Amino acid sequence: VYASGGLVYEEGPWTGVLSGTYRVRELGDGNRFDDYSIQTSIDYALGGGFSLAIAHEFLRAQNNRSRRIGVRFSKVIDLGRQ
Repeated sequence: VYASGGLVYEEGPWTGVLSGTYRVRELGDGNRFDDYSIQTSIDYALGGGFSLAIAHEFLRAQNNRSRRIGVRFSKVIDLGRQ
């Protein structure tokens, strides 16, 4: 069973995102384990379809915990409608 949710807030060229996922796992030995991840990011629209974002994720899976930080530079390409 998975449950996910998220919030997005935009103000001018800035976009903030907070999201998370929660999963219930039934193990073969009858035990239960829950894991989850939480993600945050902030994005700045540079203009001309370009944007720059930085993101952070915290993940707990079984007995492991990890954190990731990432940076994204992107360009929107409009392929048009046919």
